[in-house]
Amino acid sequence: MFPFLIGDQIEDPEDPVWKLALLLKSICEYVFAPAITNLQLLKLKQMIAIYLETRAKLFSKKLQPKHHYLGHYPELVTYFGPLIRLWTLRFESRHVFFKQAAKCANNFKNITKTLANKYVLNFAYKFTGYMFPSTVVYKEKDASPIVIADMKQEVVNIIEEDPSFQHILKSVDIHGITYSPGLWVLLGAKKSDLIVGEILFILYDGSKVKFVLKVCTAVNSNQGYYSIETDEQFGSILKEDLVDYYPLPAYEYYGKQCLTLKHTCPFLDE
Repeated sequence: MFPFLIGDQIEDPEDPVWKLALLLKSICEYVFAPAITNLQLLKLKQMIAIYLETRAKLFSKKLQPKHHYLGHYPELVTYFGPLIRLWTLRFESRHVFFKQAAKCANNFKNITKTLANKYVLNFAYKFTGYMFPSTVVYKEKDASPIVIADMKQEVVNIIEEDPSFQHILKSVDIHGITYSPGLWVLLGAKKSDLIVGEILFILYDGSKVKFVLKVCTAVNSNQGYYSIETDEQFGSILKEDLVDYYPLPAYEYYGKQCLTLKHTCPFLDE
């Protein structure tokens, strides 16, 4: 969202402070990547060095300890893998359970033992129930038989390629990620541009999920986002064949549909 929030307020796209902010965004895309190559680690190390040096020149304040820690991120990735796997911020929400349990107990004698017991009992209850949902989750009312009326012939041809897919889903959760028509998925790269697909239909055969896509090119603006070119090409892809699992929303920006990456992918630097 960052380029869309303040990008239109930047008078000079070559402003050094704006360039520094975009560089930091690129660094975040590498740091939060769920998969990263050795080549990308080298690139990340170079970007961090440039960022710290440029920041020190542009601002009179001394660098803080967190900037020093940033310089060690590539090394930490080498030892432990993608750092997004070690992110603990989400687990701060665990405190909510303990606060509620302490309030309901209404007794603060040996409260630590009380909370420990309640936590273990709660964990056991979830573990023996539906703690781990099915891989593919959808609402029964969101599933309907395929009706090819009003569909473009190219789309009909794609759907008829595999008759085992008999249902269309309005939306589906796969491993906790929600996919729905209108979202975009990455398909590949062409130099500095992206090959992306807009989800038109979600097909389901009882075990596998297939996306019917409108395939487009997203041109790199070099301003932190990609501008989607309107192409009339159609295709399909199984969910497990996606090069990146994370779907992206499109934003209207200067009259065009645009995308911004949540994280980088290994194929972008091949």
